[in-house]
Amino acid sequence: MEKYEKVEKPLKDILLNNFVGGIFWTIGVTIGFALIIVFLSFIAKKIDIIPVIGDFASQVTSRVLQNLQSSPQLVK
Repeated sequence: MEKYEKVEKPLKDILLNNFVGGIFWTIGVTIGFALIIVFLSFIAKKIDIIPVIGDFASQVTSRVLQNLQSSPQLVK
């Protein structure tokens, strides 16, 4: 057997195969990511961590607004 074998498929078939494979890979990643987010949300709801995250986000938002009001040159 030779070290390298010549590919006998036409370029059109190779490109189409890789394109379709990429589309299905993207769909799989999207579905997997959505399932992970749903699972993590379910767990966060069960251990009551959502109020902690909400309080943290509220504090961050209020600090950002305070900084923007004290430095009007940042807002154009």
